Amino acid sequence: MNNIKTVTKYIGLTVAIMLLITVMMIQFLRVAFPIDPEMEARIPIMKERAEQRVTAIKQMQIEASCEDDRFDHNDCK
Repeated sequence: MNNIKTVTKYIGLTVAIMLLITVMMIQFLRVAFPIDPEMEARIPIMKERAEQRVTAIKQMQIEASCEDDRFDHNDCK
């Protein structure tokens, strides 16, 4: 019976230490990488600009392939 109490005590202490370490890691990450409301507001604008760049690059690739004789010219207008 004494062994069960000792094992239970050490398992409980181990779980408690793991929880404390987890809480401390979460606190550290919140301090190290804070949420910036100004940057959060800019994210939709950055996504929109990235989509515009993707479409512009695709258009430039199509135009470049139209000028090159090695490519199929079915996409050319």
